[in-house]
Amino acid sequence: MYRNSTLWVNGQKAGTRRSGYTGVIYDITPYVHCDGQLNLVAVRVDGREGEGWWYEGCGIYRHAWLITTDKIHVANWGTFITTPQVSATGAVVRVRITVENDTASDQSCRLKTDLLDAQGKSVAMFQSEVTVGAKSSQDIMQETTIANPHLWSPDNPYLYRARNEVVVGGKSVDVCESPFGVRWFEFTADRGFFLNGRHLQLRGMCIHHDFGGLSVALPDRADEKTVEIMKRMGCNFLRSAHNDPAPSLLEACDRLGLLVWAETRYLGPSNTAAPPLRDLIRRDRNHPSIICWSLADTAGSEDDRETRYLKDLNQVAHREDPSRPTAFACEDNADANANGFALVTDIMRYNGGGMGKDDRDHQLYPQRKMLVSEFSSGRGARGVYEEKILARVTTEKLGDGRTVTNAGQYFSTYDLCRSHEAEWSHIAQRPWDGRMRCSSWNRRGVDISGLMTESAL
Repeated sequence: MYRNSTLWVNGQKAGTRRSGYTGVIYDITPYVHCDGQLNLVAVRVDGREGEGWWYEGCGIYRHAWLITTDKIHVANWGTFITTPQVSATGAVVRVRITVENDTASDQSCRLKTDLLDAQGKSVAMFQSEVTVGAKSSQDIMQETTIANPHLWSPDNPYLYRARNEVVVGGKSVDVCESPFGVRWFEFTADRGFFLNGRHLQLRGMCIHHDFGGLSVALPDRADEKTVEIMKRMGCNFLRSAHNDPAPSLLEACDRLGLLVWAETRYLGPSNTAAPPLRDLIRRDRNHPSIICWSLADTAGSEDDRETRYLKDLNQVAHREDPSRPTAFACEDNADANANGFALVTDIMRYNGGGMGKDDRDHQLYPQRKMLVSEFSSGRGARGVYEEKILARVTTEKLGDGRTVTNAGQYFSTYDLCRSHEAEWSHIAQRPWDGRMRCSSWNRRGVDISGLMTESAL
């Protein structure tokens, strides 16, 4: 809900959320009429405080769900699935499930987990007996092995499902399913990115929140269409720049085969920045498409204030999900090496291509895993056949009476292609660079910026 939202149910305040991009779950049980009376839900948003520099809209722009459960149930975002050991012949699947007990007494229950393949056939099953204390929750760890697993990749986006069932007194009281994929990956400082042991050149786009003429409250099909277009272009990677990706976008990436760099919107003190990051990770950690958590889009500050913020968020990310690396995208507003900002996360990423900086930092920090987060960026417009630099905002009246505003820098298609070739050549000549090349696309224009891995085109 964008932005600064407050929710009331039958006149009772259920909660507030400052974030405009991170979803929230409220327990409205105490406020709901269950005797046939009308329930009134009211939401107030205040979009006057902007977050990004794109069109952000105002109001409820993603799905809102009413979730009903038994008093003994799997917690919301309470299933965490990892594959710590993977090979062509077998994969260890580790499942951590949080069971909540909202009754006034301890409850004994049986937790059954069934792993299903893409056709719905069971490939593994296990169960645990557990007692959950009154008005509390309990984490249960379960582990098994899948023989001869189908490995998830952009070329073969094979999805399994984990079906969790809570049984109390012989009665099934809650069932939930979580799609997941079996794969392993690594970033290296000298050889690039590897998925399932195979080198993969990452090519993709930075996807902003806005969606051109469709605005921001989108049908799920819009996100699915975006992934289909990217796949046809030859992309295999997407950066959610610069906010939490929509659930429908991640589901499309899982199903169609597109790797994802998931980015939080907020860098700041832990009391404000940590909760949105924690919710992002807990909501999305089972998506096989996600290969890193991005914590910032800046180079920090000249003092160490933002470096301290980043360290706190880095700890949160590693605690919530030890299976994925952390990263940030480095802007030019400060010296990220001098202020220590570049030394915090697992991966260092350069906005603006990093030409020159990458050579320098590879010599200074040969063990650093470095990628390009924005590259090959430019804007073009119809009717522009030479470079135009507009130093100030100008207005132009069209023949039909409409007035348009122009600002920034525009290139001809020829100039854009020439600059992109030079930037790609720079990356292709540096096999140590481990780069992802990402093209940024805001769906309205031709803003193309990018990411890339180390091998030559």
